[in-house]
Amino acid sequence: MSMFETHLTTVFCEDVRQEIGGKITLVGVFNGICGINSFPVTLPKIAVMLRVIGPMEAAPDAIGFKAWLGETLIAEVPVTPVIKGVSSEIENQIEIASGVAPRELQFSGKFKSMTSFLVFAPLHVEGPTVLRIRAYGPEGEEYPAPSLTFVSNEGLSAD
Repeated sequence: MSMFETHLTTVFCEDVRQEIGGKITLVGVFNGICGINSFPVTLPKIAVMLRVIGPMEAAPDAIGFKAWLGETLIAEVPVTPVIKGVSSEIENQIEIASGVAPRELQFSGKFKSMTSFLVFAPLHVEGPTVLRIRAYGPEGEEYPAPSLTFVSNEGLSAD
């Protein structure tokens, strides 16, 4: 049994771009908080890079995602097998919201990881709230991750 458990990490940003050579560029990365000048607001795009990583013997080979804005489910990708390969070679993409969620499975020693993207374009936010993402395995296992909190800029300081 491994001391390292399967988990999900998230990086919320304004845009994500697939570069030549397999590189990924994240633009405008948020540190858990998105300050808004006034609500309601329609953001042109919010992208999320998701990474499920776990021990080789325990991490799922199939994964699904759900996203909530506040208490409202805004996106769902059903549990499906991940694609093994390099992101630049991925052809089978899953449509979600108005973006795509390519899946990539990589093996590294005793661990395997899967990288995926969710893109919400546009994203309408009525007021202060939280964007939450969860991954789900084929047996119903749930993998929570850090969220993005939308707050009024009035409550933020530059200190």
